[in-house]
Amino acid sequence: MDTYACVAPSKMLAPVRVTSTLVDLTLSWSEPLDDGGCPILGYAVFRNDGNNGAIDFEVNTAMDTNIRDKPSQRSTLITSYPSNRIGKTFIYQI
Repeated sequence: MDTYACVAPSKMLAPVRVTSTLVDLTLSWSEPLDDGGCPILGYAVFRNDGNNGAIDFEVNTAMDTNIRDKPSQRSTLITSYPSNRIGKTFIYQI
């Protein structure tokens, strides 16, 4: 049986907007510089509410299988926005 002692990965750089339309957005990102001693197993993408709130909403769906459990994933198409999104600025975090 293997035992691993890991710390949190280093903070990641901000994701980059690749393309966007009125209904979707493609973000890309780089892996963290330091994995904390254990391999990265997957990512999750979160955004705020568009009103400077906390970045705590997991985009598309919670536990999104298009991103989770895919450690080589480096981009995703985001299609989930609130209906009242006009004029709001969303902040994303990987």
